[in-house]
This record gives sequence, C-alpha cells and structure tokens, in this order.
Amino acid sequence: MVNLCTKEHVKQLGRSYTHGTDVFVASVQTLISRKDKLRNMLSRVKCWFIDECHHCLPENTWGKAIALFPNAQGIGVTATPLRSDGKALDSIFDNLIVGPPMSVLIERGYLSPYRVFCPPVSFDVNALRIGASGEFIRAELADAAHESSIVGDVVQQYLRIAAGKRGLTFAVDLQSASDIVDAFNAAGVPAIYVDAQTKDQDRFDALEKLASGEVLQVVNVGLFGEGTDCPAVEVICMARPTASYGLFCQMFGRGLRPLSVGEASQGSGESAADGRCFRGHHHRLRRG
Repeated sequence: MVNLCTKEHVKQLGRSYTHGTDVFVASVQTLISRKDKLRNMLSRVKCWFIDECHHCLPENTWGKAIALFPNAQGIGVTATPLRSDGKALDSIFDNLIVGPPMSVLIERGYLSPYRVFCPPVSFDVNALRIGASGEFIRAELADAAHESSIVGDVVQQYLRIAAGKRGLTFAVDLQSASDIVDAFNAAGVPAIYVDAQTKDQDRFDALEKLASGEVLQVVNVGLFGEGTDCPAVEVICMARPTASYGLFCQMFGRGLRPLSVGEASQGSGESAADGRCFRGHHHRLRRG
C-alpha cells in the first residue's frame, strides 16, 4: 500500500510525501497489527488526528488505536458526529466543535450544489427489522432487494435523469452489485464493480477510469461510503436503503466534491452533483 500511495503522490502531485517527515499516516488496523514494533515511536507522539471519528469507541479498533498514544492529545474529525447505535462519543472526546453547515460550504464553493430525485421504490422498507447496530438487518435487506425490481429501477432512472453522467452506485450485496453492473452494461452504460476484496491497484484504476469517462458507473458494496475523494463523480445512485442518517449523508457526500474549490459556487455544470436516491430511504432515517 505504501508503494501504491507513493506512485499516486508522484503521479498527481509530482513528488512523494511518504519519507522525511515528522507526520505519519497510517490506518488504525496497521497501528494495531504493528503496535509492538512501533511502541517506542508511538510513545513519542504528541498529537494524533483521526478521520471519521464517529467510529471511535474505547472497545473497538479505532479506540484501541487511539490508546496506543499515551502521551498525546488528539483531534477527531467527521462530517457525521453521530452513531446509528446511539452510543456517545464522549468516552473518548471531551468537546464537540461544530463546523460550518453544508449550505455555507456550498455557498463558498467547497461543496457542489445538488438535486435529489426520489423515484418510487419497488419494496417496502417498513417490513424490514432494525438490528442492535441501528441499521437494517443485512440478510433481510438483501433478500428484499433480490426479490424486488431495484436493479432495473436503478438503470432506468439513471437513464431518465442522469444519462451520460459519471457516478457511484451503492448496492446491498455482491449479488445485487453484479446484477446492476450487468444491467448497466446491457443498457450501453459502461460500468464496473469493486468491493472489499478488490485489489488496491484495481480500486485506483476504477476511479481513474471513472474520472476519464472510460466508465460511467462504479458499483460498490460498502467500499466508497466514507473517505473517497473523487471530484469527477456527478451522480450518486442509492440502490441500498439505510436506516442510518449518518451513513446516508456519508454516501451522498461522495457526490459533493467540486472539481476545484470555488467552482461549485459559480454553478458550473461540471461540478454540480445530481444526488439520486429511492424515496423509501427517507421516512426511516433517524438522526443516528
């Protein structure tokens, strides 16, 4: 992964930032797996930053990674400081500082303006149970999706509303994602599929193909819901209902990156996102 990131730095920025610096970037999983080898270095760290800090609880991987820095203070950042299971973040963080709202960020050109289209859904999410995590029970959600016409709905509505636009589609599971990719390609919309098992280089390549227009749809299962920065995305297709307001915002937010800061506020057609979701998502969303 380090070599891959170095190549991307050189390609996009003209130089590598992985060596000769006092700042280290690592995943929480890497910190945990290498904690013994890194113990001396970790004890010298004075400040840590963690992204997507709504994941942080003392008992989980994120919290355990933070605990590796006994002599440091920390800052967590997230666009969605809430959890669908209702658990609080104050077991790790002392203060919450609220940043500017989305409307201000759009006005200043840091996010793209958007439109939301809500076609009728082909299955009733009211029949789905919500588990202890605050999210729909995965197996029931998958079964409902397989029995519905959601695959055809996604392609039909994309062609009706956003034909020719580059986008990410979020699917329920591997079967649905594969079916959606096949349906897009059959309709003349170049599409590819990526998931957690896809090689790192293939993930990078998928987003590059999307940016260049070689493909118009990258269909994924839980892979690009957070942290993906791809300004080329013009449309988000929600083919997986969620009961989590935070998760919905994170997925929808993948389509709000402007091509360049300031461009979005000028109403550029290239930077404006068309967020598309199914109506059944909304009435079950909770602030959690």
